[in-house]
Amino acid sequence: MIKNLKRREAIKVAIAGGGLFALKSVKAEAGEMRVPTLAGNWQYEEQPCAIFQQGPVLLVVNQRGSLGTARMTDDKTFAVLAGTGWDLGLTGTLSDNGKTINWSNDSSWTRVK
Repeated sequence: MIKNLKRREAIKVAIAGGGLFALKSVKAEAGEMRVPTLAGNWQYEEQPCAIFQQGPVLLVVNQRGSLGTARMTDDKTFAVLAGTGWDLGLTGTLSDNGKTINWSNDSSWTRVK
C-alpha cells in the first residue's frame, strides 16, 4: 500500500508540475498518423502501471513508480525519450487489439479493464 501511495504522489507531482502539458504543443511528425488511446491503467506482473496521454505524447509510469516521457512513432509503436528508471529508446508496441503493450526488453503490460 505504501508503494501505491508513493506512486500516486509521484503522478500527482508530475501532473501538477505540468510535465505532460508542457509538451502539449508537440505535434505528430506524420500528419496522417492515427494515434491510439493508451491513457489509463495498465499492469506488469500484477503491479499497477499507468499512461497519461496528450495526443502522441505519453507520460508513462512503471510498476516502480518511475516516470518517463514517450512519443508515438507510428500508429502502434512508441519510444521512451526521457525518464529516471527507464531505458531511453525502449519501445512499446500495441498488440491484442490494444490490450497489451509488448516492450522491446521482452516484458509486457496488460490493460486493466
